[in-house]
Amino acid sequence: MKDTRKFIKAYSMVLFAVTLTAGFVEFLEGLTGKSILLFPADVFGGVILIVISAVFLRGVMHEECEAFFAFGSLMLAVFGVLYTLVFFADGLDAFITGSRWSALNNLRIEIALIPLAVPGLSVFQKYRKILPP
Repeated sequence: MKDTRKFIKAYSMVLFAVTLTAGFVEFLEGLTGKSILLFPADVFGGVILIVISAVFLRGVMHEECEAFFAFGSLMLAVFGVLYTLVFFADGLDAFITGSRWSALNNLRIEIALIPLAVPGLSVFQKYRKILPP
């Protein structure tokens, strides 16, 4: 049990650093209007990543780290899936209208972060099974 908590806290710290960095980069690019590959100029997307990073940080400092780890991972996965759907919708829109679309230009860091949420989703699934309906 202690080894599991150590892993969760260490992994939460990694996710905190990654999501905070990505959030600040997106936020600052949104303020300047410039964007680089995988990091669009998106103030609100950056703020959401910063909020998700705060959930992971809170889990590092709390005894019930599993709950924060699971919820932060769920938020990260939902946010990533949302941008995956937007990615495919933009591609479909370009196909229907006949306009140019570059998949590389529409990729976002949130999509790349989905695999990092998988361990937390497995913790979430474990707790979901033991909670009453």
